[in-house]
Amino acid sequence: AGQRRYLAALGSYMDALRGIDSSQPAGRALLADLGLHIIDDFVTEDEERELVDYWGPGSPVHAFGTNELISGRRWFNYGPILPRATTGTTKSTLTVIPAQLGRMPPVVSRQRLQERIRAHVERLVPGKRAHLRQNDFDQMYVNYYNHATGANIDFHHDNHTCMHGIVAG
Repeated sequence: AGQRRYLAALGSYMDALRGIDSSQPAGRALLADLGLHIIDDFVTEDEERELVDYWGPGSPVHAFGTNELISGRRWFNYGPILPRATTGTTKSTLTVIPAQLGRMPPVVSRQRLQERIRAHVERLVPGKRAHLRQNDFDQMYVNYYNHATGANIDFHHDNHTCMHGIVAG
């Protein structure tokens, strides 16, 4: 009975979100209730350009990415070990991938992205501050979607178990 009530409440939220502009306060409040916080202009246009240039085609790093079979996206992972291919699914086949690219890249450190994310979490997630450690946000997963090759974002579930409960994207 509890699961049925939970799913009904979640369904009501989803219905409400379909009818509300998530850029408006009411939509943002509904998303925040679900644990999703949107930060406008988290990176500047110049920072965004620098990030795209770092991982885009023709960059020295691009060749080290891996193509995901179903979506056609090219991805790059940094930090601890991630899971690898999951069998029995038609969605993302990612389940343990050694973080072949190692620690955070220089562009992320230069832009202080980890520190900026940590500061937003401390502000937006009450009670989380005491649990944040220096090594939190030590994992990064970069996706590059090339329209020319038909790469796409498909319905998927992020593997929150290896992300300590907080996903920033």
